[in-house]
Amino acid sequence: MSPKSRSVRLTLLCTAVAGVLVAAAVGCQTYDFEPVEPLAISQQTKTQDLDAKGLKANLYLVVDKSGSMNGPTDPSLAACKLSDGGTCGPTSLPTVACDPTVCPTRWSDLSSAMHGFLTTSGTLARMGLTLYPASGGNLCGRVADGGSLLQVDVAPNDSNDDEASLTATAQAIDTVLQGVVPKNGTPTSEALAFADQTLGPIYSKDRDTYILLLTDGLPNCNPDVDQSTCVCTEVQSVCQSYPTGDICLDQDGTVGTISGLAEKGTRTIVLGFGADTASGDGPAVLTAMANAGGYIKRCPDHTDAECGSGDTCDVATELCNKPYFQASSGADLAAALSAIAASIPKGDQCFFEITEMPSDPSVMSVIVNGTETPSGPDTWKLEPDHPVDHKHGIEFQGAMCDAIKASNSSDPYKVSVQTVKSL
Repeated sequence: MSPKSRSVRLTLLCTAVAGVLVAAAVGCQTYDFEPVEPLAISQQTKTQDLDAKGLKANLYLVVDKSGSMNGPTDPSLAACKLSDGGTCGPTSLPTVACDPTVCPTRWSDLSSAMHGFLTTSGTLARMGLTLYPASGGNLCGRVADGGSLLQVDVAPNDSNDDEASLTATAQAIDTVLQGVVPKNGTPTSEALAFADQTLGPIYSKDRDTYILLLTDGLPNCNPDVDQSTCVCTEVQSVCQSYPTGDICLDQDGTVGTISGLAEKGTRTIVLGFGADTASGDGPAVLTAMANAGGYIKRCPDHTDAECGSGDTCDVATELCNKPYFQASSGADLAAALSAIAASIPKGDQCFFEITEMPSDPSVMSVIVNGTETPSGPDTWKLEPDHPVDHKHGIEFQGAMCDAIKASNSSDPYKVSVQTVKSL
């Protein structure tokens, strides 16, 4: 018999009252007690303002299409070797193009990985695209020299949050990427400055904004550098052919541009692809860029796997030892893009995560704008396994979800959730 259903009959002891009337006795009485197990021994209360931060983030893709992207991802493959012992791609003289069907190039691997990313994660954010260097112009493809940066615009703030629009934009970006022929230098600073101008009209405290910088080389095209201090970003034969700043490292300019973006609230995610970013000056330059960008790889579960191939987790800080993403193969690149997608806020305004589900839904209170609100089709329901994040919490639905979506930072929905756990 359970404690709740078991009654206890307690008869109080009868006591004779001594005194003048010794024959009189106090009558006995019997009581039934129903034991009640404690309703709760622990309680969790969480309060959160739901405002327009739940809107989809802006994710602007700044993708390097410099000539080095025509090189093989893995130069050691036999199919990438030439009869003279060299490899196909931009370093061969005369230039022999690689056949990506047997010798995958950096661009063929990148376009394939981006196709998967845009197909599976195209609705995670409002996306836009800048490819650099600009088409036309000189080696650096500068806009000032007559080049034009190919792009897909991020939509204005009041549109493009629905899945159909997000999917259409992702497909448009994918179509552009699949038709690219890489060429010329790596004017990363100028490309990021262009992204800054493009994002300027849609900066808003109501949305998170990110730039995903995907590059296979060090930033160059530094016309202001003193030639005597030039750090050449290419092989020695190329450095001798271009005695100008076009092939000089532009770390300071690029870091400065990224810092300016961060000051405006735009975080830059740095993803290096290929050997050029993994050796020599590459790690130091990309580390400086990532630190300036304000987006650092994290490992909250204290595992090296969270940091990706070739990186480790600092358990004390819960940060990866490389603040940027590094990929040396198509598979690495796909994995990095997947990790980035998982880290971008999904913008589900109608889901409210709670850290512990109640043992009984009837002992949970949801207070919206100061009023306790019962569950129902136009209010909320418990969600033990969110279909995207696999977290547990409260899913607002119907009219209440619509009202939350219509809220903003100046007129937020304040939700207080109290869960009571009984043991």
